[in-house]
Amino acid sequence: MKRVLIILAVFSVALLCGYKLGKHSANRSVESNPSTPSKVLPDSVNARAEVSSWQKAFANIAKRAEPAVVHIRVTRVVADPFEQLLHEFFGEPLPRSEGIGSGFIFRSDGYILTNFHVIEEARNIRVGLYDKTELPAKAVGVDPWLDLAVLKVNANKPLPKLEFGDSDTVEVGDWAIAIGNPFGLGQTVTIGFINAKEREFESVEGRRSVHSYIQTSALINPGNSGGPLLDLNGKVIGINTFIYNPAGERFGIGIGFAIPINTVKALLDRLMKGGIVEHAYLGVVVESADKPEVTRYGIKPREGALILKVHPQSPAANAGIQAGDIIVRFNGKPIHSGINLIREVWIAEPYSEAVIELLRNEQPLKIKVRLGRAQM
Repeated sequence: MKRVLIILAVFSVALLCGYKLGKHSANRSVESNPSTPSKVLPDSVNARAEVSSWQKAFANIAKRAEPAVVHIRVTRVVADPFEQLLHEFFGEPLPRSEGIGSGFIFRSDGYILTNFHVIEEARNIRVGLYDKTELPAKAVGVDPWLDLAVLKVNANKPLPKLEFGDSDTVEVGDWAIAIGNPFGLGQTVTIGFINAKEREFESVEGRRSVHSYIQTSALINPGNSGGPLLDLNGKVIGINTFIYNPAGERFGIGIGFAIPINTVKALLDRLMKGGIVEHAYLGVVVESADKPEVTRYGIKPREGALILKVHPQSPAANAGIQAGDIIVRFNGKPIHSGINLIREVWIAEPYSEAVIELLRNEQPLKIKVRLGRAQM
């Protein structure tokens, strides 16, 4: 029994000494590294300061840009042929529907850019300004095939405007800011990134598409169409145009697409002339040369536009372009795909001369072509 008590006593003393030593060691450890808290605190302060600076930057961009973003409301007639007859013979009112969209002022004398599909078949167009003023608007010039429209309002005063940026310099990973009127809720700002460039689709919502879209995670929804996509300088790098939702729902899930502003700038003079924009015509059927299926033509996949067919008596036929040629440059611009070539042709002026660089049997050729006018 004494032995047991002695052992317990020794064990208790050992525990007590260990506790004291451990406590002393821990205190000494903290004291010997007094800089630990001072390192955490500055990093935390710096992080908060950086977040705050970003918040202020976004807020400042929104404050500068919002006054130049407009809401568009249109009225359309949705009568069937029988209802049209009732209207013509008996004066029955035609059924109407309303649509909404967005746009932005690019000239202080009241010129506005938006998507064509926002105002398509509109009998009446009204534009809501940032100060809640609502004005009638008229369509100046439209491009149904490239989904662009210029509107004009008379405000009797200079209006705030947005400046164009350079969409060619946009990089994947850049910040992006979208402003518009989703679901008619009113001015809304969303922030995201540039997720991809040169996204190509053969059709968008039933329309043929020739754009290389900018893809963004800045959330856009129905009603945002026609609104600006901005960079961190507050300049327009794109026109928000449509959303992707694989479930078929009409709301955004963070995958939106914008027409690059450089495409718009290339067509702006023709839009400002009024009426429907005319496009050039080359007269070829093309396929992207980088697709695996081009190997059936005995061609190695590469960037460019593969000529599948040349229409007789077309500008391409008159210039000597042949099926099997691969167009790699058009007026000095690299051609990456078939859609890319179609877009460059459509941007060119009808009846203008174009310089085409191509490969024929792997040999480079340069050909001048007098373009025609497309019959849309």
